[in-house]
Amino acid sequence: MSLPSKLDLLGAVNLMLAAAGEQKVSTLIDDGVNDTDFAQQILNEKILEVVSDGWDFNVVKLTLSPDNSNKITVSTNYLRVDAAGDDYGRRFAVRNNFLYDLDDNTDQFTADVEVKVVQNISFEDFPSPLRFYIARAAARTYQMQTVGDPQIDQILAQEELRAWERCKKDSSKTKDKSWIYRHKPDVWPSIDWNKVRPL
Repeated sequence: MSLPSKLDLLGAVNLMLAAAGEQKVSTLIDDGVNDTDFAQQILNEKILEVVSDGWDFNVVKLTLSPDNSNKITVSTNYLRVDAAGDDYGRRFAVRNNFLYDLDDNTDQFTADVEVKVVQNISFEDFPSPLRFYIARAAARTYQMQTVGDPQIDQILAQEELRAWERCKKDSSKTKDKSWIYRHKPDVWPSIDWNKVRPL
């Protein structure tokens, strides 16, 4: 008996399709007319929402150096850049793919700067509990926007909540709780999150 493969984009989309009572697909085609395009759009939006805030697996500290024109190019793979190390406290932004000093109102740098960046990484490189949470949350959104069945939504809400609980447990192991408490899912707002247990 072979081991189950880890959840990838295709698996996440099929989970979403199943939540709406649709047939699974064997491949993903983004051609603007395929039935899975809308599901992929919702999934990509949820992935970007999650990855943009930064987790321990996609936040790294770097030293960036100016080029010959005294500008520091920022990779398009960086979703956010914050000052770190000896430069902590400085306010940086990214403008036209170059680092910008908000305090001095300039994109000119004469020395290296230490930064902490949030990287945009592949969905398959997310921890497994987070991939399942994203897929469950995206499935709930997809079902409501395509079918709109409130009873199915309640079932999907419970699945989303269970997946979130697994994320909390996994996050506590890495001591990375910042994202967890900024992004509680919109499931039963009256819940006391300190007492939540999987259903």
